[in-house]
Amino acid sequence: MIRRLAKKIFPPGTLRHRLLKGHIERLLFRAGYHPPPPRADLSYEEWIQKVEPTTISPVEDYQYRPLISIILPAFNTPDKYLYPLLDSIITQTYDHWELVLVEGSPDPERAAAIHKASKRDSRIRLIKLGENLGIALNTNQGIEAARGEYIAFMDHDDTLAQFALNEIVHVLQNKPDVDWFYSDEG
Repeated sequence: MIRRLAKKIFPPGTLRHRLLKGHIERLLFRAGYHPPPPRADLSYEEWIQKVEPTTISPVEDYQYRPLISIILPAFNTPDKYLYPLLDSIITQTYDHWELVLVEGSPDPERAAAIHKASKRDSRIRLIKLGENLGIALNTNQGIEAARGEYIAFMDHDDTLAQFALNEIVHVLQNKPDVDWFYSDEG
């Protein structure tokens, strides 16, 4: 309940979300975490190769397997973003997730395309709003429909690394009381 409430209070893209992000970064800094300085000599792809894990914990070894609800507000999402995004979720190495796809597209053609794409996997749940309520309220509709113990947020043009959810659940094996995870692009 606290997780859902916090996501309503601090929706991504809002000033409150940015303030919370800054507060978390300051707390991490005070706790001794100091992110490495950006290196201009590395491309994004080189940086990813340096920081992403090379081995992934086998999901079968996990005793704690929480359902993770991924909330995705979709608004006239073009296929060039929609299909890579869905592929990045469907191919996660951790398979106990649901995608709550909140469709608020006023364009009937895009709404139909999103509806069709949502049938690609049984773990995708489509919430048809019939109108666009804006990103915050569309997201809140997804939160209300979520069944997971944890909630993840994505924008309609994002993608996830194949092991992203697995990394979260891996941490939870030894620290099940963790309430928040934060990740962002480099």
